[in-house]
Amino acid sequence: MNSLADYSDRRQIIVFSTPASESGKLVQRSVDTLRCQLMERDTDVRFVDITELPDGRARTTDVQGVPAELARLRSDQQMEFEVVLIGKDGGVKARTSDPEALKDFLTLIDSMPMRRAEMRSREGMGADCK
Repeated sequence: MNSLADYSDRRQIIVFSTPASESGKLVQRSVDTLRCQLMERDTDVRFVDITELPDGRARTTDVQGVPAELARLRSDQQMEFEVVLIGKDGGVKARTSDPEALKDFLTLIDSMPMRRAEMRSREGMGADCK
């Protein structure tokens, strides 16, 4: 997978932080807690260690299995922590420096037309994840 178009079947939440970041650790705990809700929304969470990005930004090569196109979505500001939501269309839907925003991202995803259509098509189906 080398382009945003390759992610059309999944939403992506990209977490840019350092390994020692308390904000990153808080997001990881939230991901663990909200695992089922993320799965239900076809959403993957990827953590990118910003210390491994050249000049704090990704250029042309993949970093930690994250295609360069996704890593380049990091804000131009030199922030130590950022979370970016990418829709199935490959567009940036939201970005924040708030490590507690994961639930807000889930709410935003649920308001998206594609997600609403998914929910309608899955009505009556049992939940796969508990």
